[in-house]
Amino acid sequence: DLARFYRALFAGKVYRRAATLQIMLVVPPTNNDAPGGPYAVGIASRKIAGNLCWGHTGFWVTSAYYCPDADVTIVRHYNQGRPSGFVFNDLYDHIAELLEIKK
Repeated sequence: DLARFYRALFAGKVYRRAATLQIMLVVPPTNNDAPGGPYAVGIASRKIAGNLCWGHTGFWVTSAYYCPDADVTIVRHYNQGRPSGFVFNDLYDHIAELLEIKK
């Protein structure tokens, strides 16, 4: 469901006006260093395998990111435990590599 939502959001099927999404994607200068990545209006940006992706990591440890240029959505759920040395950005990059979406 989250993957379908993000695809619909970026395909212009969620809001009546396309300008709404464009406003959402503007990151204020004060939010460039926010935990989790530059934070706009309810959505954050991050680089995954060189692709600019947009999404959100939720309170219930589920995150979803859509990479428009690659037309790929990555959704993951994880528990609160974090194995020693495990970095989530590495997981995203590994998924992107497996999907062959590296830029």
